[in-house]
Amino acid sequence: MAQQAADGADGGRRLFRRWLGAHSARAVSVRESESDGFLCTARFEVARKWSLGLTLVNTVSPEETPEWLASRAAIEGRLGDAGLSIALFVPRNAPLPAGEPGISQIADAIAGIETSPDGRLELKREVGMLLRRLEADGSVITITGGLSDRWAQFTDKVKGTFHLDSRGLFRLPSDETEREAIFDEIVAACDRTGVDQGLIVPVVDAWTAVDLEDGGSCVIGTPQLATDESRAALRRNVRRGLQAADARRFSDVDVTALAVLGAETYAESERLSWVLRGFDPALYAGYDIIVVIADGVVRTVLEPAAGGVPWDA
Repeated sequence: MAQQAADGADGGRRLFRRWLGAHSARAVSVRESESDGFLCTARFEVARKWSLGLTLVNTVSPEETPEWLASRAAIEGRLGDAGLSIALFVPRNAPLPAGEPGISQIADAIAGIETSPDGRLELKREVGMLLRRLEADGSVITITGGLSDRWAQFTDKVKGTFHLDSRGLFRLPSDETEREAIFDEIVAACDRTGVDQGLIVPVVDAWTAVDLEDGGSCVIGTPQLATDESRAALRRNVRRGLQAADARRFSDVDVTALAVLGAETYAESERLSWVLRGFDPALYAGYDIIVVIADGVVRTVLEPAAGGVPWDA
């Protein structure tokens, strides 16, 4: 029997619990939880005294295809085989391997998983980027792929006109020192490349992961490319989730919270909070805490002032 993919919304709920415990510096336990994959509701107990009701919207669930679900189920199985219980965040536009050797390559990268400076984990794989010198004159690099939005920083740093194919790179490491080392290597490689010659530049593709401590692993991502249509779909999914969440909001708890889970390549450029702010506030009025979860980071959109929740009193 084929392994079933993990519930992404429940994975988001576990990420929220982890964040709430660290953020409140209190013990947090789950008293009840229910999920249909798109919407998850959970009741938490904080410090064995106060209750928090969470409603979580999983915006990636409507975008998942049967092929994507099968691929992530296979990877989640390998994560389990490795004894890991993590949430692995797949960057936007990154494909999941449908079979071998791709799944084994992911498994090998899992074995060498590292901790980034901000405490998140990073699954790192070396990939190659093809650099070609097109002309001897000029001082510019045109780029396709994962570094396409970084082309301007190479202007006036290279001698000649180049093209860099970075389609195998989906996410840079979080460490700024590592990022700068990659950029420096690209500049150095330009000096070693003659006109009409190509050179493979090795680079690290780093996917974010977060330790869930227990309960199994979950892969969070979407097969949909980042396009105008996908951005419109994100707004539709968030709106639908907010409307559905309103009917399942807790009324008998001390604190209510809303979380929106999405697929983003970098936490610093997430769009979920901007989507929320673009809606009529009546859609999410009444929540004490609102957070978005992307790229392994739980980011606060709304939070009471100091002393606004009972465990701060």
